[in-house]
Amino acid sequence: MKLLLKKLRAEALLPTQAYPRSVGWDLYAFCLDFEGKANSISLMSGQTKRISTGIQFGGFHTQADASYQYFAMICSRSGLASNSLFVANAPGIVDPDYRGEIEVLLFNGAPMPHYVRHGDRIAQLVAAPIMRFDLEPTDEILLETARGEKGFGSSGR
Repeated sequence: MKLLLKKLRAEALLPTQAYPRSVGWDLYAFCLDFEGKANSISLMSGQTKRISTGIQFGGFHTQADASYQYFAMICSRSGLASNSLFVANAPGIVDPDYRGEIEVLLFNGAPMPHYVRHGDRIAQLVAAPIMRFDLEPTDEILLETARGEKGFGSSGR
């Protein structure tokens, strides 16, 4: 399987993997001004900004069974999330038919500003297979479970 990506500008950085068995591919910030000089983007405490990667999504291509489809997720990097900088809509979903630029919604949950520089690793791209299903509305009694309707916090700390 291959994921097609296109650089929108020569200065954009293609995603990389830190280790051969890593699941995610690191995405890099594309922060250049009109003269091509390195620049940074400031994220104030509590602020969300859309960060460009300079990479266009071209979809997945596979030699295997064409009935399998894949999508991509934009996920937080654990090192950044441990400092309260994370993907706001985590995971961000990249549909298989999307052909635009990959952008990352970064949220700064830290009490101090954070600066994203051109070439900083800001998120990771993870691929997953799509499982198609149909919805079936029903008025019948749903199957009972031990959990039932217990939701948020029901399993304790």
